[in-house]
Amino acid sequence: MEYKKDGINFNYYIGEKYRFINDSSELTLVKVDRFKFIFEPYHWCTDTVFSDMIRVKTGKKVCDGIQRRLF
Repeated sequence: MEYKKDGINFNYYIGEKYRFINDSSELTLVKVDRFKFIFEPYHWCTDTVFSDMIRVKTGKKVCDGIQRRLF
């Protein structure tokens, strides 16, 4: 799926695992509710924090996939 806000677009994947940069714990993304990214087990973060997380499958930061669209 694609997340869009203020001309910034990045992809997210329901059911995939993400982790914070300085943490080895893996969180599974289960839902996106407006600007909140909700994970199992019992965690959520805002879009700003999510963009700095690591996608476990690729080992790259989410923000590496951000594209700006010019209007």
